[in-house]
Amino acid sequence: MADFINRVTAHFDELTKSHKEVANYFLYNLDKVAVGTLEDLAGLVGVSTTTVIRFARQLGYAGFTELQKDAQNIVLNKDSLPGQTDGEPGKEKVNSRLAASFERDIRNIENTMKDLKEEELDRAVGLMQSADSLYIMSMRMGFSLSYYAFASWGRIRKNLHLIRFTGMEYPEEMVSMKKGDVCVVFAFPRFTSLAIHLLEWMKKKQIKVILITSATFVAAREYAEIVLPCRVKTASYQNSHVAPICLINYFTMALTAENYDEAAELLRDTEELLGPAFYIGN
Repeated sequence: MADFINRVTAHFDELTKSHKEVANYFLYNLDKVAVGTLEDLAGLVGVSTTTVIRFARQLGYAGFTELQKDAQNIVLNKDSLPGQTDGEPGKEKVNSRLAASFERDIRNIENTMKDLKEEELDRAVGLMQSADSLYIMSMRMGFSLSYYAFASWGRIRKNLHLIRFTGMEYPEEMVSMKKGDVCVVFAFPRFTSLAIHLLEWMKKKQIKVILITSATFVAAREYAEIVLPCRVKTASYQNSHVAPICLINYFTMALTAENYDEAAELLRDTEELLGPAFYIGN
């Protein structure tokens, strides 16, 4: 799976519009790619068979047949949801499962650090700092990341807005977005078509998007100003949010350093507003 995804990721920016349509369809319909004929798949995407063949060659395959064999290997080796867990329940000692879980998260952090580019992080901090208003948005389980970012950055930056997009409700807060605003979007598997729709809408409104996502979400790359990949692999069905949280912590530190005086003033004002009796202890 990694080979096909890595090829798409490496070549996505240079693909033509029709090739991007093929890439997006293939990424999210690998079962059909594994068994479908060239003619059927081209019809499903709405392109010619020649376009599909050229797309495969653009990725470095000899042709469609080689690409399809890669897709077949992915489907054959893909675990079902119960099969994504390590071992059978009760077969491992608690300390072994604990070590495996921690080690996997450590690898997520280490691999995320390798994937992130310093110049892109600097650009992201600059956009967040200079934005007229900074919005934070996520979907489904990613809301915990949005809220953590909002709670962290809201103490050091003015005009910060959390889009409370939970339960697939209509995100009415987005209507107030305007050119000059920036939105930090957390999006991790499983992805929905609504995510693409909202990213398209923000690009149309000239809202700059900083997309924090998995390396596999290449379909959204063209709608974001900056894409920051995070590894979220876990032994269970649920994504690990350890690496994204580390990235949020980095931005908290960077934003504070970039505008220390304003951050310090906001922190003082917050403490004064809450009063001495708000917290218990230190």
